[in-house]
Amino acid sequence: MLIIFSVSVSFAQTEIPYEELPDPVKRFFPVVYIVDETLQVNWQLKDSSYVASFISNGYPVEVQFKANGFWIITYWDIECEWVPVSIENEISERFFNFTPYRCRVSNNAFDEKYYHITLIPPDGNSPPQTVCFTSDGKIIIP
Repeated sequence: MLIIFSVSVSFAQTEIPYEELPDPVKRFFPVVYIVDETLQVNWQLKDSSYVASFISNGYPVEVQFKANGFWIITYWDIECEWVPVSIENEISERFFNFTPYRCRVSNNAFDEKYYHITLIPPDGNSPPQTVCFTSDGKIIIP
């Protein structure tokens, strides 16, 4: 059985007031993601990226920018039953008895769409594993 894992690395993160964001980030955020003025957007500086976090249609969204306003990536949490059948099939074949726990979709400036699925191992004692898939079910390392 071939298993490839995506490892998340934690970087320092600091909350940042909107007023302290670089002007290009303030200018390009509404171009990349149109949000209602009443929506509460929390900004953080993670490593060297400016990250907007908010709830859209009941689901968490995270949008990342460089200081020059370049959009890096957007992540949306989705219901696990919304992943394509090709990914469900790959999970059932390669990760037999693992349980999907968290499902996120990402899109980047190159229009690449990926599904980041966090799986709970069947033994219940091992840590969850996040695996990244293309829409057609291929496992990738982001």
